[in-house]
Amino acid sequence: MGRGVQGTDGGAHDGDLEELRAVSPRKIQELYQACATGGLAEVPAIIRSALEQPSQIRLDVAVLGEAGSGKSALVNALRGVGCGEPGAAPTGVTATTRKATAYAHPTVPGLYLWDLPGVGVTEEDVGRLDLSRYDFFLLTASERYRHAQSRLARAISAAGKRFFFVRTKVDVDAQPGPEPSPVEEIRSSCVDALQKDGVGSPRVFLVSSLLREAYDLPALRAALESDAPALKREALEKAIPVALSRLVRRTSKALMKDVWGKTLKSCLYCAEKPGPDVATSLADTILAFSIELGLDEESLAQVAKATGKPAGLLQAEIRSPWVKRPDPEQVLKLITKPVPFSSRMWSLLPYWGRGAEGQPEISLEATYRVLTRALAEMTEDAERMLHRAYAKE
Repeated sequence: MGRGVQGTDGGAHDGDLEELRAVSPRKIQELYQACATGGLAEVPAIIRSALEQPSQIRLDVAVLGEAGSGKSALVNALRGVGCGEPGAAPTGVTATTRKATAYAHPTVPGLYLWDLPGVGVTEEDVGRLDLSRYDFFLLTASERYRHAQSRLARAISAAGKRFFFVRTKVDVDAQPGPEPSPVEEIRSSCVDALQKDGVGSPRVFLVSSLLREAYDLPALRAALESDAPALKREALEKAIPVALSRLVRRTSKALMKDVWGKTLKSCLYCAEKPGPDVATSLADTILAFSIELGLDEESLAQVAKATGKPAGLLQAEIRSPWVKRPDPEQVLKLITKPVPFSSRMWSLLPYWGRGAEGQPEISLEATYRVLTRALAEMTEDAERMLHRAYAKE
């Protein structure tokens, strides 16, 4: 088997991983596919490259709010597309967005604005949202901050995500007249309401999709463009632990498929008399597991270099005694059956017992147990070591 384990993944996540609630599955799959063709020791270098070149990372920004809050018009305004033009999100006085639709940003590679259907005002409506699909949010409101926005803001924060609050159609409330402009009053009201909902430093933008160069629409457009690299890195960093777990377990599963064949081959080869060759072969197989899972010294050095963590710190997470090539004699003891009592007794009888000296036999069950136990222990070590490599100190 080569250093890389080839193949594709069906998209299901291995294990019950709490991190999935705060991470876009699309982001996990993106990172997973980028790393799947390399050995586990090569994964950190691939991740580092992605973090250093965020233009290659996808960022999914959901535009979220009640029906009629101007979400589709905002998507068009941010993309510089006029309503009714080719490629524009459909708009209207009634709800026009029936399903979530992605629109590529014209100037930021990999940034997609998702026009979502309008959200109802009840807790059940908000609870049905799958916020894990998106990396960032534009929470919209066309009127004063209400319970609907409050529920959405709290739901986004509870999912471990961040958002900009966008007060749309502000031109309706800021008509010129004898009174001072209420724009800053609107802004202050939104900030106060968001802070009461636990948003520490809310970023509020007051926009008009009709007057695209007025109010905060240029500032919102600039904020998305300037913050995109950091948002991409943040989304990718959240996906790393889950993707690492999937990569380790996928590699382990690929190795496990060969265990039964290697077990059967060893037992058939030594059906008559076990010799040192079979133990040496099994010891080499276990060592190959260690290399594939990135636990040998060379692999640890690669991981340490890519993540900036000391190799000794990573080595401390490796607990299985199987990681270093086991002694073939010890392996032989673990996989051989004891000589039956009757055979030993016959060997003691003169003449009749001549040549009947008992010979140890390789145990199919013991051989399989040794290989599966070694692989299971090293799988846990590999996952723990890689998570340590990316742990925040």
